[in-house]
Amino acid sequence: MNNTNEELIKGRISAIHKNNYTIRFEGKDIPARLKGSFYDLMTDRFPVVGDYVSFEYNPIGDSLIVSVLDRSGLLQRPDQAKTGVMQYMVANVDYTFIVTSLNEDYSYNRIARYVSVVLQGHSIPVVVLTKSDLCSNYGRYIREVESISDKVKVHAISALYGIGTDELEQYMRPGVTICLMGSSGGWKVNTFKCFCW
Repeated sequence: MNNTNEELIKGRISAIHKNNYTIRFEGKDIPARLKGSFYDLMTDRFPVVGDYVSFEYNPIGDSLIVSVLDRSGLLQRPDQAKTGVMQYMVANVDYTFIVTSLNEDYSYNRIARYVSVVLQGHSIPVVVLTKSDLCSNYGRYIREVESISDKVKVHAISALYGIGTDELEQYMRPGVTICLMGSSGGWKVNTFKCFCW
């Protein structure tokens, strides 16, 4: 990188830890923080994961984030403390995989809520029904989820036996951003260990 501190370059937020940010740029992770003037603007547009930002590169310390670039979409939900304030989750997502198992974890109403959040955030919802090998009639669940919206895509898979996983590869292309959404637990990671991203 030959940029000086005065030159603005473009990167993408990959992680946030309180007031510290990580910017992904040219295959490297760059530590960063907000420039002081950012606070003077009294803006509520602070960076979230997935945002593209302009920043001043500092090779020996924290780089300075100057501004958040235009977003193509933003996933958000009501604050868990029920303050009425929206909580920003992630920006600029092409596809959101809503992952749920075909067991006691399955909830039509929860999936419908997630689909609503995704559509409002200008992302494409892809519902992934896992553990299809444990369900004798998963086609019924596919049809049920498809009834939520004509914009939702649904796939039933079994990561254990590799059933249906090839259908998801169509979304995994260079330059495409995908996020995972679902109930708490490690199953989302375990499900997608079968893919090379």
